[in-house]
Amino acid sequence: MLSSEKTVINGNGYEVRQLPYKLGHRLLLRLYKVLGPTVARGIASAPNLGNLADFQVERLAPMLAGAIETLAGVLSEEDFDFVVDTLAEYTLLSKGDDKWVPLKQEMEFHFAGNYPELFKWLGFALKVNFSGFFGERGFGDLVARLQTRASKSRSTSTGTSTGSPAPSATAPA
Repeated sequence: MLSSEKTVINGNGYEVRQLPYKLGHRLLLRLYKVLGPTVARGIASAPNLGNLADFQVERLAPMLAGAIETLAGVLSEEDFDFVVDTLAEYTLLSKGDDKWVPLKQEMEFHFAGNYPELFKWLGFALKVNFSGFFGERGFGDLVARLQTRASKSRSTSTGTSTGSPAPSATAPA
């Protein structure tokens, strides 16, 4: 059974249902192909960010600026439309009353000139569908995990060689 969650943004209610498996994994793969390299480049460009789970804006700013710049260069209109249209198919909208209508049929005029709400809804819809993938704290958990992997990779690849063979697995420490 697909679950759903509701939220209110600027007085408008949104009920987002989870995507069915096949559509969900297609969307996740598309997001990963676009966001994965962008986030990785951002992390690589700012290796000393501290604890990302704390969302210290002054430390995140350089990474986010680079990631946004890179994302702007790789995010196509087709990818963005696919993400928005796919999630809109599984969203109901209520404009402060008890009537719920499919967001897809209202989008053209509902979000016209209202892009901050579009992005808030989009973030919520992604959370409903992919919070298990991104972690409890959402995108921050994903970035923190990527940073941990990147720092482990840097620490193991920047070691100096002494020219002697590595100790065997059975040798005492």
